[in-house]
Amino acid sequence: MKKTCLVLALLSVALNAVEVVNVQAPGNLEVTNNLSCIDVDDVKSSYSPTDLFSGIYQCLDKRDYEKAVMLYSVALVYAKYDTLRVADKSAHQALGVMKLNLMNAKKEHIDKFQSLLTEKFQDKNKMCQAVKGIQPPTYFPRYMIQHGIQAFTQTTQPNNGLIENFNAKDAWASVKKDFMKCP
Repeated sequence: MKKTCLVLALLSVALNAVEVVNVQAPGNLEVTNNLSCIDVDDVKSSYSPTDLFSGIYQCLDKRDYEKAVMLYSVALVYAKYDTLRVADKSAHQALGVMKLNLMNAKKEHIDKFQSLLTEKFQDKNKMCQAVKGIQPPTYFPRYMIQHGIQAFTQTTQPNNGLIENFNAKDAWASVKKDFMKCP
């Protein structure tokens, strides 16, 4: 019994001595356009999901949950599209990290935001109408490519980290039809 306690005590000391280091590749979750709380009609195809999340934060600060939900919807659509064109599957976790950061950073607003989000997503027609006019992304998804493990393991990525022979038109149609469930 004494040996077990000693081993556990030493293990505890060793674990507490471990320093956690957060290493990020340049461009990981990079915001290229700091947006204000813009209307969904003002979204440009050059705005990445990280850019849209910067606008979402502004909307939450202003308690404009309607605009926050609409920007969030577009960010989801764009990020889903990016997962179809970014080759490194580990990079696809970028959206999950952005969502987690949002939920942790804006706790005082998140209940109202989530409530409205749930309400909006129950009415697919309204959501589809809102994203109907959104154009396919024109930005390069560096924010996501640099989030993946290949940003650390490969000095040169084939096709700049994108899937070879990617069919942008089919992918965009798939995102709207299969992901958003829009007709």
